[in-house]
Amino acid sequence: MSLMGWREPKLGYLLILLGIFAWSTQAFVTKIIVTSIGFFSTYFFASLFTAITALVLYLILYRNKIDFSFLFSPLRIIILSIFLAIANFLLFASFEVITATDVIVLLYIYPILMSVEDSVIFKRKLTNREIVALSLGFIGIFISITKGNPLTLHIGDIFADILVLVAAFSWATYLVLQKRYNLEEFSSNGIAFLLSTLYSLPIIIIFPKLLSYGLVFTDINILLLLLYFSIVTFALGNVLYVKGLKRTKIVNTSLLTYLTPVIAVILNFLVLKEEIFWYNLLPLLLIFIGYLLINKKA
Repeated sequence: MSLMGWREPKLGYLLILLGIFAWSTQAFVTKIIVTSIGFFSTYFFASLFTAITALVLYLILYRNKIDFSFLFSPLRIIILSIFLAIANFLLFASFEVITATDVIVLLYIYPILMSVEDSVIFKRKLTNREIVALSLGFIGIFISITKGNPLTLHIGDIFADILVLVAAFSWATYLVLQKRYNLEEFSSNGIAFLLSTLYSLPIIIIFPKLLSYGLVFTDINILLLLLYFSIVTFALGNVLYVKGLKRTKIVNTSLLTYLTPVIAVILNFLVLKEEIFWYNLLPLLLIFIGYLLINKKA
């Protein structure tokens, strides 16, 4: 292997770890913002600020070779933005109903879903290890949703959990398609977030009171949290992860991605004072075992 060939995956893993570090703070920051201004306002302003941040970074970093040629194939970017909008909208909605720890535990089935979607989109045969990993992941989800006691489960209790699972599927699809379409990260992310913001305009026109303009622009703490959320956890975190993903194999990044929920759950406990129960930890363990099966050689 050439020196460049050796460095490329190493750089990819470094970028992924930096993205993961940024993501680890996302849960408790999101919970604070959603509790303060509601999920719809969080969705709108986080998407808008993120779009601006990503596009500004692109113009700074690539000012001598700006290329928006992908806009001449609008279907791809529209597909990306739809999956992104679904993932973010449902995710923010779930934060308003259940704890940040419950959201994180359910959301992090998405790396395993990425492996499955990767095999479908790239026409790669799903391995036995991936099938077992997916099964373990769904067993973990069942334990988390039922809180370890399926006999007391009611349909109304799992509505928010289902929102998170749909968000996880949409997020996994968004990331895999980023790799499939081979798009430049800053510009495509910026346009996708901008479009996902525009999708909410009809709702705003009909229900203008859903947006908390006053709180966002008069409360400096909320504004700073939104800026941190957009710049660090969304724009920077997502771009670093996707850029690293292109330099590695998708199945080899799942193990690293598992660090995010572990760190996030600890931060939720420290910052939000959320309790950690066995039915939060056991699903993470099962999913982790699944990651180990997929990444046995990693």
